[in-house]
Amino acid sequence: MHEEIGRGTYGIVYVATHNTTGKKVAIKRLFQRQDSSTSDEIEVMQRLVGAPHVLQLQEVLQEQHQDEPSTFIVSEYMESDLETVIKATEAIPQVSLAHIKSYLRMILQGLAECHARHIIHRDVKPNNILLATNGAAMLADFGLAVVVPELATRVSPWSLSFQVVTRAYRAPELLFGLKQYDTSVDMWSLGCVFGELAAKALPFYLEFAPTSPPSLATQFPTLPPSGVDLLTKMLRLDPSARISAADALTHPFFAEAPLALDPALLPMVTPPERGRKRRASSLEEEYGDQADEGGEGPMKGRRLF
Repeated sequence: MHEEIGRGTYGIVYVATHNTTGKKVAIKRLFQRQDSSTSDEIEVMQRLVGAPHVLQLQEVLQEQHQDEPSTFIVSEYMESDLETVIKATEAIPQVSLAHIKSYLRMILQGLAECHARHIIHRDVKPNNILLATNGAAMLADFGLAVVVPELATRVSPWSLSFQVVTRAYRAPELLFGLKQYDTSVDMWSLGCVFGELAAKALPFYLEFAPTSPPSLATQFPTLPPSGVDLLTKMLRLDPSARISAADALTHPFFAEAPLALDPALLPMVTPPERGRKRRASSLEEEYGDQADEGGEGPMKGRRLF
């Protein structure tokens, strides 16, 4: 293994060279946990083998130590992520509408496949959307994902944890502690990413106020009416009214000019320091960062849509 490129609550990610192929790979060393989360992450990735725009599992390795065994997930290596594109204000002052459509469509394809296979990702955010050298966007980091067979009915009767999803991308029902939810929590998160791509920043960072927030059309003047309509449907407060990933892919927003670009034409912006320690999971971002700048408490400073 060459160097550490990410560290989070549930593991450390390294870049390495495969001895057989000579290609770079990412190796995630999973921390041992008391629950079944380690095996759950592996099961989710195994279920998603062959899924489009989802980071692909290559191998699972076990190493026995004197103290405790270590589990390693070997996957494709990606050069960059969507967070880097959003923050690249000099290289990309504004993400064009064609670029936004390209990224959004690819992640919708990945999410639609996850949801069709009864998987809720539960941590959709820019730095969990990785970018390959050929421009393809890949949904990654399934450390918080859950398999719920009952998702065939879209609503899980199971009691699930609401302490999921980085707070800035967390759906309202999770903020209020709802333990029965469905794939719509992922659509809210992706709606936040959509808005962030359009604004090149986390928008609407406000405290609660007695007045209604400005309309999305006012907040996103660069989006056409069809884009505002899609964003509105992704950010419905009522989870049952939120658009699904499969339906979002057929929205008129993607049929209007400018059309989504071929991924190979998308800009590749690598992090200024390739060896930086990227967070590999989400729960570290719960406190003390920009997700909670509005003040204390689970709702204070929440972005308003």
